[in-house]
Amino acid sequence: MHIDAIKNFLEKLGLSQDEIKIYLTLLIKGNLSVSSISQENKIERTKVYRILDKLISKGFINKIATELGDLFQPAGFEAIKLAVLAREKELESLKAEFSNFKKDIELAQKAEKTIGTDVKFYMGKRGIKQMVWNVTKANTEIKKILNKTAIKFLGKNFWNEFRNANRINGQSARALYSKEYLDSLGELKAEYTDEMVAHSIHQTYKFLPKEVFEIRNYVFLYNDKVAIFNWSQNEIYGIEIKSRDVSTMLNQVYEMLWNIAGEEHTIDKILKQV
Repeated sequence: MHIDAIKNFLEKLGLSQDEIKIYLTLLIKGNLSVSSISQENKIERTKVYRILDKLISKGFINKIATELGDLFQPAGFEAIKLAVLAREKELESLKAEFSNFKKDIELAQKAEKTIGTDVKFYMGKRGIKQMVWNVTKANTEIKKILNKTAIKFLGKNFWNEFRNANRINGQSARALYSKEYLDSLGELKAEYTDEMVAHSIHQTYKFLPKEVFEIRNYVFLYNDKVAIFNWSQNEIYGIEIKSRDVSTMLNQVYEMLWNIAGEEHTIDKILKQV
């Protein structure tokens, strides 16, 4: 029990497990050579030398030169007290620095949120799912440009989880869609009608003719992010750009397209067309 208490105390002073082993060996056995220390603790001699050097530098042991060679002995209690005082000074210094540390962290986080630009590439189906799931963290309206439905590609289970997260977070959206999007819905209407309707409760739509603007990719605009998806012609990838400048510009383009697109409507009208 006493040994455990000593080990715990020495650990709090910053000693490693091997340093504690050797220090306790010297406390119990008395002055020992490197060979004896190595045998007692089953630690290679080369490693013992390194540990002894550390213990000497920390003030826990002393080296004694004798006619038979160097011996090592544990330092007195005064040396341990000095180690405790040094630890106290370190803690006082940390306390003094903490307020500045906290301010630096807050400034770094603020800088990241305000001026940080980040571009991420996602590959494969798992990457696309991660990008789509990131949208559930949106705290702004979600603006979408749709060239095809993602329900079949992502799978019913994932789509329902995504839809539930949107609902729980109270997220609303607007979507511009193409003729190709209508065609893709038509192919899946019989099997996925419930999912289409449920996901679109808080979403309004406008049709954008190809002659006005050709939609070639699936795009989400939210927060300060632009997410571009592609899963056609055996190429499955996505690009997520976090940039206030890029986001602001593309949001302006979106609003221009929204204003010149057709009549605003709900999913019900779309399902009647397919």
